[in-house]
Amino acid sequence: MTLILLKKCRIYDTDSPSHLKRRDILIEKGIIVDIKASIKSTQHMHIIQSANLCVSPGWIDIGCYNGEPGMEHREDLDSLKHAAAHGGYVGVVPFPTSHPTTDTKGQIAYLLAQNNGHLVDIYPVAALTKNKEGQEMAELMDLAHAGAIAFSDGKGSRMSEGQVQRSMLYLKGIESRMIYVVNSKKPGEEGQVHEGNVSVLMGVEGIPMHQEQVAVNTVLRQLAYTDSRVLIQNISLSWAADKIYKIGSRRDVAASVAYFNLSHNDAAVADFDINYKVLPPLRSESDRKKLCRAIEKGKVQVITSNHSPRSIEEKDEPFGLSPFGASSIETTFSSLLTFAKEISLEKIVYCLSQGPRAVLDIPKASIVKESTASFTLFDPSRTWKVSVESLFSKSKNNPYIGKTLQGYVLGVYNNLSLNLND
Repeated sequence: MTLILLKKCRIYDTDSPSHLKRRDILIEKGIIVDIKASIKSTQHMHIIQSANLCVSPGWIDIGCYNGEPGMEHREDLDSLKHAAAHGGYVGVVPFPTSHPTTDTKGQIAYLLAQNNGHLVDIYPVAALTKNKEGQEMAELMDLAHAGAIAFSDGKGSRMSEGQVQRSMLYLKGIESRMIYVVNSKKPGEEGQVHEGNVSVLMGVEGIPMHQEQVAVNTVLRQLAYTDSRVLIQNISLSWAADKIYKIGSRRDVAASVAYFNLSHNDAAVADFDINYKVLPPLRSESDRKKLCRAIEKGKVQVITSNHSPRSIEEKDEPFGLSPFGASSIETTFSSLLTFAKEISLEKIVYCLSQGPRAVLDIPKASIVKESTASFTLFDPSRTWKVSVESLFSKSKNNPYIGKTLQGYVLGVYNNLSLNLND
């Protein structure tokens, strides 16, 4: 297949002169060769059309879970890539969640070798400390030279404030970025859901807001001292969005929000649905709405899937024993369109595509003539019913199974490969 014609698609790309316009787009051998109001089709073209066909630069997900090697029963690289493509992503930025963790040049090389022209690109994140133990710093320069796009100890970080400071200073010297997860579950912490009326009614330990506030203040304090570069990952409080945005005018700092925190509040977990037990926890309706407004106003540039697949054996436990996490990378877009009505489609698409690229300095993909084609196709008007059979992730702990969602990912194109979901 050398010629692909997208018919009457609305373009969502703020860097394109055709932004928000309906155009025909012709792709030949991985290059966008023409964009016009109308392009005549021929029998040699693969024609793609839908009632409300839309296209944007390919989406990127930051911080998803990869279990290869060591935890392949939850997710391996192959299943992660298939699930990501089904969800509309052409690139994933997995945290160092494997066992052993990603803290050597060989492990970075292994992840990069999995690209090799594959439909979905992997951008490895290396651990900040050896084995993510929060003690001895990993060989950050070697890891950066090997191809690590950023550094993080991910969820459950054991780093002290002093270690955060030293890491920031070192990363500044090698011009790399830290991804700091503020909602980490540490040993001995018993919180299960957001601390509030719902936690009281459920009779379970709450996760207080000040836990996130302390973590955000810690990283911003060290950012001011080191003048480094930081992405504060998966905030759940509007307070954090406002504070990080204000600091962002003076420092190289950005924030991301997991889509569950935009789509739902803590009432979703009130009936002990383990698939809504996620970290960061679902917060109050007030915070949900304010976070949506922060996205709409451009205060937050990245929306993540917070993809944390769990096996049935792990997840199917009494609520207090069931681990945090949901298999969520395949329903990001649809959940946002269905439940986060306060956010415009334009902003949703930006925070899935251009926002992550800008924050992590991933090369731009744009819908302009003569550019390399890397895009996501979607129909915001189309609905679909989520089923176990429709999901490609190894783990099926998704709260939307059996439910109908609005917004359908039609497919992705990247690295000369086209994958359509129909």
